[in-house]
Amino acid sequence: ELARALGATRLQILHQVMLRLALPGIVSGLRVGTSLVIISVVQSEMLSSVDGIGFLISYHRSLFNVGQVYLGIILVLIAAAMVNLAVSALERYLGARPAAVQAVP
Repeated sequence: ELARALGATRLQILHQVMLRLALPGIVSGLRVGTSLVIISVVQSEMLSSVDGIGFLISYHRSLFNVGQVYLGIILVLIAAAMVNLAVSALERYLGARPAAVQAVP
């Protein structure tokens, strides 16, 4: 209402008001979604694949090769951390932090 009263067009209201208000929720959903995707991919590789990190973890687990199992787990953790850092960088670039969390200069 205020943006319209100040003469903003529909596109400006959509971009500068509505999208900016929705951005924290979108980025949070992206962060949760990417985590679930990584978990799902590794789990499906463990169950029904013949290659991939999940398969290697499952294969070496069946051989009681604990070192290789831990290596696979560490690789999955590194991949998940890299994806999380990428989403955090996107969040900083877009300025998607809620106003209550932002520091006051």
